Amino acid sequence: DQGALQEALADVVVRHESLRTVFRDHDDTPYQQVLDGEVARPALKVRPVSHDQLDETVASAVRHLFDLSTEIPLRAELLALGPQEHILTLVLHHIAADGWSLEPLWRDLATAYEARLLGAHPKWDALPVQYADYTLWQRDRLAQALEPQLDYWKRTLEGLPERIELPTDRPHPAMASYRGETHTFHWDAELHRGLVELARTGGATVFMVVHAALVALLHRSGAGEDIPIGSPIAGRTDEALDELVGFFVNTLVLRTDVSGDPTFLELLARVREVDLDAYAHQDVPFEYLVETLNPARALSHHPLFQTMLAWQNTTGARLGLPGLTAASVPAGTATARMDLVFSIAEHPEGGLDGQVEFSTDTFDRATVASLTTRLGRLLTAVMADPELPVGELDLLDERERRLTLVEWNDTTREQPTAGLAELFEARAALTPDVPAVVCQDTELTYAELNSRANRLAHLLMGKGAGPERVVALKLPRSAEMVVAILAVLKSGAAYLPVDPGYPAERIAYMLDDTRPVLVLDQPLATEDQPDTNPVVTGRHPAQPAYVVYTSGSTGRPKGVAMPSGALANLLAWHGKVLPVAPGTRTAQFSALSFDVSVQEILSTVLSGKTLVIPSDDIRYSPELLADWLERHRVNELFAPNLVIDALCEAALANGHALPALREVVQAGEPLTLSPHMSEFFRQVPGRRLHNNYGPSETHVVTAHTLPEDVAAWSTPAIGTPVDNIRAYVLDERLRPVGIGVTGELYLAGAGLARGYVRRPALTAGRFVASPFDAGERMYRTGDLARWCADGELRFVRRADDQVKVRGFRIEPGEIEAVLAEHPDVSRALVSVHEGQRLVAHVTTGRPDPQLAAALREFARTRLPEFMVPAAVVVLDAFPLTANGKLDRTALPAPEFASTSRAARSEEERLLCELFGEVLDTTVGADDSFFDMGGHSLLATRLMSRIKAVLGVELGVRALFEAPTPAALAGRLHGGMAMDALGVLLPLRTAGSRPPLFCVHPAAGISWPYAGLLGHIAPGRPVYGLQARGLTGAQPPAAAIEEMAADYLAQIRTVQPSGPYHLLGWSFGGLVAHSIATRLEAEGEEVGLLAVLDSFPPARRPGEELPELGRNDILALLFEEITGYDRGQPGEKDLSPEELTELIRGQSGARADLLLEQDVLTRVIGLFMRVPELLDAFVPQRFGGELTLFTAEESAAEWPSDDPRRSPEAWLPHVGGGVRVHPVPVRHEHMLKPEALSLIGPLLNAALERR
Repeated sequence: DQGALQEALADVVVRHESLRTVFRDHDDTPYQQVLDGEVARPALKVRPVSHDQLDETVASAVRHLFDLSTEIPLRAELLALGPQEHILTLVLHHIAADGWSLEPLWRDLATAYEARLLGAHPKWDALPVQYADYTLWQRDRLAQALEPQLDYWKRTLEGLPERIELPTDRPHPAMASYRGETHTFHWDAELHRGLVELARTGGATVFMVVHAALVALLHRSGAGEDIPIGSPIAGRTDEALDELVGFFVNTLVLRTDVSGDPTFLELLARVREVDLDAYAHQDVPFEYLVETLNPARALSHHPLFQTMLAWQNTTGARLGLPGLTAASVPAGTATARMDLVFSIAEHPEGGLDGQVEFSTDTFDRATVASLTTRLGRLLTAVMADPELPVGELDLLDERERRLTLVEWNDTTREQPTAGLAELFEARAALTPDVPAVVCQDTELTYAELNSRANRLAHLLMGKGAGPERVVALKLPRSAEMVVAILAVLKSGAAYLPVDPGYPAERIAYMLDDTRPVLVLDQPLATEDQPDTNPVVTGRHPAQPAYVVYTSGSTGRPKGVAMPSGALANLLAWHGKVLPVAPGTRTAQFSALSFDVSVQEILSTVLSGKTLVIPSDDIRYSPELLADWLERHRVNELFAPNLVIDALCEAALANGHALPALREVVQAGEPLTLSPHMSEFFRQVPGRRLHNNYGPSETHVVTAHTLPEDVAAWSTPAIGTPVDNIRAYVLDERLRPVGIGVTGELYLAGAGLARGYVRRPALTAGRFVASPFDAGERMYRTGDLARWCADGELRFVRRADDQVKVRGFRIEPGEIEAVLAEHPDVSRALVSVHEGQRLVAHVTTGRPDPQLAAALREFARTRLPEFMVPAAVVVLDAFPLTANGKLDRTALPAPEFASTSRAARSEEERLLCELFGEVLDTTVGADDSFFDMGGHSLLATRLMSRIKAVLGVELGVRALFEAPTPAALAGRLHGGMAMDALGVLLPLRTAGSRPPLFCVHPAAGISWPYAGLLGHIAPGRPVYGLQARGLTGAQPPAAAIEEMAADYLAQIRTVQPSGPYHLLGWSFGGLVAHSIATRLEAEGEEVGLLAVLDSFPPARRPGEELPELGRNDILALLFEEITGYDRGQPGEKDLSPEELTELIRGQSGARADLLLEQDVLTRVIGLFMRVPELLDAFVPQRFGGELTLFTAEESAAEWPSDDPRRSPEAWLPHVGGGVRVHPVPVRHEHMLKPEALSLIGPLLNAALERR
């Protein structure tokens, strides 16, 4: 009865105010308005549909976008499939209803429908409250509970990862589309019963068991050890709310620590505690929590968590309308709120029904299905043995295990039995007259090459070359270089390539490490040697063929010894992938010290091809290289990605199609496909691009050939294992991970090096026993990879290449790809500058001074803010190493330099220094924090520093509103706090080096030392020590010795043991000296004792101090503390009030604090007590050196016959002498910028020497 249904819907809307509430705004202030029942009557749209149209019609209905300012949040539509069959769609906006609302909603609708069928109004009890009543009650409750609950969440979520790493199929886009799909699953009654029993054992609920299992699954899938998961909670804490339709649900952040490899029961206990604590603090609305915590926001993902677990424990709406048979019909919205939302319900008949809503931005359905399967497998495992450590849970089924360990590693093929020398000799005999090597004007046939190599081999053998020996080849690129390589192999020795252009120190290290029998650095006379193939006894495939050096993490290069058998296996596979064609010409592009050169040279001369050697000038110029390749009709090229990319661009620009170039092999770097690379390969049908992968310790172990149809190119895989090589993707326990899960790549089989020359410990650490092949080793690559469903491997990143900025884990390649989309960018490289800011280096063919700024704006349109580079460096070309690989060390540093005006006031100057400290650059008064590379995390750090130094708590919002030092200086007034008057004043807390502790002058304040921060190396913390008594909470010290003991105790709260670095200005120099003597007496090391124009006390008997009025004291104090210059004209005759106002105007917020009457009285009191302290102080002797900075202008005013202000005055009190640095300023100005520009670098240098 459509009419009855229409009236019933209206009855329900009248009953529940939440269903007739609209949300409007007035003067940009939102408010809610409850409409009258007649005005809010919902329309019931009725339309006929066929069964074929049903799914799309329902999908369209549920995707309706509400205009909440004019529409009530309920929309109804009746779809008529026939006279006796209808579909009723009720679409509710989440602002007005939650999952619990569906039961009272449907119950009320059924009651109203039954009444309307009889022509009556529904008779139901009045609701005890409406949603508006709940909101008022919630507001009152929050007024009482908010602060303690908010404190709990602040503590609990401190340091929360901004985004956990999930096993996604694609990286997150810059802006989430919120498109999604759902995957359903079911766990049977047996598993359900087991989970109930496990929950009972752990004193938990079934939800907690599933929560713990999901945490374990994400942890094992690469999410780390800190796993936040969102979970909705009903929020209906009063029975009066049970019958109400409304949005009561809240979202809790359940953060679980999985560190230490707990057993599942231990993890369940952690989860239980987390969940119960969260339930006890459930009143803080999630939106308010996000607003308060203010996490770094991104449009790409949900804040605080990206995975949700919802436990559907509602009883479910009982579908029943009088005279009708009703059943629920699932309707997906094709949306996803976040990456993954697991919704699980306990089935009334036993079992668990589950659904995963997933973002199609990042996940494929097959991956999500695999995750749910693994989750079920994990639960089954822990149900059987809950004492299993989480790290030992087996998540793979037998099919995955067999695929990843056996089938995809089924690479066993027959290996060559002949040695490398024999293979070459056989080739030379087969094709003696074919050109073997061409280098400029030199051309050698195979017969000539074999003859020369034979004679040199006999000579080398006469000098001691043979198996298990090494011959160093320090030769330029030439035909003689190829002769030498073959000669060494014929002798049975291994060759060590030594680039003549290497620094002498590196060459010396390599030779000392490898201890070759001789170094061949020029052609030798071999005419008297026999031209016969040498006979070498004792050859074995395990003996090394070459040694190449690769960089080491310790800074010492390490030599990799590659067996000849491994090399023969590689070359046999190579011959099948790149078959020989008559006249094939191969470029010898790679440097001899790069292991790809071995593949280039030997694959050519063992197969009858011609090796063509370009000069270095040609190798380093893409344009010249393209010309050379065309002129020499080269068919095969081996080169790193960067060289290939630059070559393609140059060839296209100069009209070189290079039709002869048929095979291009990329190795040594991850392959990235640029538009000009695609266009270059598209020009010549049949030209192939090969992506080879393999570290120096294995040479090539996997390979992938891209489709000949360039249109079919996608992100290239590193492929499948080559012949007789096995690849394993393993977790930290050396167990295989599932398909799609990132793990570390291990390699086994015929391609492994023997190890590192003379580095047994390092060899043992990287070449480990294989758990899958008895008696064999695996090489641990340090590369992260994953198996794809098609059996190919994809390189993910170096284990240490992923960067983390502002808590976000970032793939630089993602940013590089975006920048490369700009039409003026040829190539992009992104790195992290000193751990905190992203920097992009780009190459362009169209220089433009505005390009760097344009690229940052371009990136902002495609990337989240935290992924936008803080600086872009534009280059003509990337610097390359001798091997043609990117030389990262030669990339120019980014400039974050200021171009704005200097600070006009001390307030601005200090802020410029603090801005500069946080941003690690020079900042002008009008420079915007964000334009200089700042971001929200650095903004938080800056606000923290401002609070530490000035005691002003402004909040990050102030920086967004006033982003320059000049603008922010105006916000400082009125925000001072007593933190700035504490004894230990943290000026810079970050850094791992021993801190510098700076002791206050006579006024007791250490603020001026903030000016040093721009000169002291960033890795060194700096603290000020201030007089006790500034706050009035405790009395000041009665003697300098007491002061020194107090300050030493404060120092040790930061640095328990030495070496200690101390600095003091004026009176503070004496205190610093006293601290140093005390430390020395206690057996501690003092690294540096430095003083600024400070001298031992020596007031002569009867010598009177000048009398000072209040104006004089104010001027002295504020000259010392704030930088106010009492020597400025026109200020000597000011009244105290006028002087105070002048100081306030020049010094801002710092002066405001000191000019408070109580504070000023205490500061003056401390100042006036200094003569008494000095008279009672007798300096002890310090055994070390004293660094003394003297104020030359003040020294010039001192009588020349009075030694008390001379460096010699210190000699009785120091044992290591006095190092003097004159500074051309007055005593009062020792910490002004002009003085610090001299003092700071000298002080920093002295610290660095300690």
